[in-house]
Amino acid sequence: MLSHVIYDSRTNANTPGVGWLVTQDPIFSGDPNMVRFYRSNGRRTLLNRIAQWDPRAQAWRKSKTRWAPKPPVVPQYIIDKVVAHLSPEG
Repeated sequence: MLSHVIYDSRTNANTPGVGWLVTQDPIFSGDPNMVRFYRSNGRRTLLNRIAQWDPRAQAWRKSKTRWAPKPPVVPQYIIDKVVAHLSPEG
C-alpha cells in the first residue's frame, strides 16, 4: 500500500508555505492504521508525529510510547476529517 494523503492544506493561497499534511501509512508499512500528522511553516517543521488508529475501539491508541492527536496541537476539524476517513463508513 502506498502512502495516502488524507488532508493537505499546504497549498493554501492565504497562508503560503504554512499548513498541514496528514498521510495514511506514512512509512509504507502496509498498516493503514498508522497516520502521520505533519505541520510546517515553510521554514521549519512544527509537528511531525505518527499516531495509530485502533479500528476495533474506533479511537486513537494511547500508551507511554504512542502519541495521539488532540486539540490544541491538532485542530479538531482535522482530527474529525481523519477519523471519518479511517472509520468503516468513511
